[in-house]
Amino acid sequence: MVSASRARAAHVVMLTFLLAGCSCGGDDAGDTGVDANVEDTVAADTDATGTRDGNTDDTGADTSPSDTGRDTDLEDVPGDANEDTSADVASDASDVGPAVTCPDYLPPPPVFPPCSDARACDEICFPPGAANCGVCTGDTCVSDSECAEGDFCVDILALCACSGTGVVTGCLPDCGDAPCPSDEYECVTRPGGSACVLARCTTGSYECGFNQVCDADDGSADVHGCVRRLCATDADCECGSCIGSRCYSGPGTCQPPAP
Repeated sequence: MVSASRARAAHVVMLTFLLAGCSCGGDDAGDTGVDANVEDTVAADTDATGTRDGNTDDTGADTSPSDTGRDTDLEDVPGDANEDTSADVASDASDVGPAVTCPDYLPPPPVFPPCSDARACDEICFPPGAANCGVCTGDTCVSDSECAEGDFCVDILALCACSGTGVVTGCLPDCGDAPCPSDEYECVTRPGGSACVLARCTTGSYECGFNQVCDADDGSADVHGCVRRLCATDADCECGSCIGSRCYSGPGTCQPPAP
């Protein structure tokens, strides 16, 4: 009986120690100094915007692409392949060439197709301001005596002048009493009054237009003494179009020859 009692007592002691060991291991694993709880690392894994990066490791490294600070918009990245340099801009501007028309260009009626070369027409390419003449205009006077009293026989502009110079003679009133027809004339003193005469660039009474220079001695000078700039292409002109190797303020028009 004594031996059986001692055996039971020893068995009880052993169970007591085993139970005590299980109780000691029941404390929070955090007492070991190692934190296995993922939720405790939120602060380390939260980026500057307050957004979790989805990384569950405890290193604190943030692998969210939104936190790299890099701008993926190519237009906003200085020095990227798409950014225009000042040289590119200058090159682009030179490719554009001169303005399509000069400020003084008067568009022709839309019924006529524009042109800068006769090859673009089945007809004739008339420069801006050129007249498609049929019957020409001739002189109407030779001297003042052929004009009404007080009028003067002077050179006047005529688009279809038979002389081919754009000028014919005609009678105009005394400019002391009435203004000249346009700023292409100037009023000068003559015996018996004041007469309208064609203004000349050489006297300072007329300023040559775009794509023109004042050279009254040139055989191609117009009635004002102005000469159109020579050209091979539009790019040789100050503005406008190159037509028939001369610069004009804009495109000409395709028209059939007048009857």
